[in-house]
Amino acid sequence: MKVAIVGSGISGLAAAHALKSKVDVTLFESGDYFGGHTNTVDVTLPTPTGPVTHGVDTGFLVFNERTYPHFISLMAELKVATVKSDMSFSVQATDPASPASNMEWSGTNLDSVFAQKRNLFNPRFWRMLRDLLRFNKLTTRLATNGNDDELAMPLGDFLRAH
Repeated sequence: MKVAIVGSGISGLAAAHALKSKVDVTLFESGDYFGGHTNTVDVTLPTPTGPVTHGVDTGFLVFNERTYPHFISLMAELKVATVKSDMSFSVQATDPASPASNMEWSGTNLDSVFAQKRNLFNPRFWRMLRDLLRFNKLTTRLATNGNDDELAMPLGDFLRAH
């Protein structure tokens, strides 16, 4: 039997891998390369012994056991090593023309949460922190209780409902 698979993203590649020993698989891809959203960017960094170039994968960033069990099984079957990662987030937005509007955020520790010391006395910032904590508590409870339907809602609908 011959099978055509259209698209070489993770789903197409996984399907081709699963079927390869059972049928004659042909993989079709409209892009310039197989791999879908995969993308590797070369970044050259200075070191004491001279510049070193590293490949940084930007197309696939994270997965977890709860929502990607089949992908994890595929990685294990292919003997691809995985490592736990830190899922922290930070952002810095600066405007040289308006330094008062500069914004910086990181939730790693209190020093990073209050990177802008003026926020210690900003009621709006404290309300935002309260909302973040409430959101985290609610979504953690929903995830723990298996309320996947609510967690899959569009963000706007979820916020209106809660």
